[in-house]
Amino acid sequence: MFEIKTVLFKLYGAGINQFVKIPPCDAATELTKEYNAAPNFAVILAPNGEKLASFSGAESAADKILKYLEEHRDHLRSYKKTAAK
Repeated sequence: MFEIKTVLFKLYGAGINQFVKIPPCDAATELTKEYNAAPNFAVILAPNGEKLASFSGAESAADKILKYLEEHRDHLRSYKKTAAK
């Protein structure tokens, strides 16, 4: 998903410029529990670590994430504005 330029441009446009891919391993267990995720999940977090959205394996398709970014664009950009102050 992060290799798709359209997704990257929309993420950047929403003020999301940090991405982390967590490999399935024992060390990731705590994170998956904290964010109620599983392998092949995409999770969008606020700067304070609050989970804003998650998309499970089949839902992780780029179009689902693009739709979320479009619907929540102003909210996501508000984090960027707050950080700039």
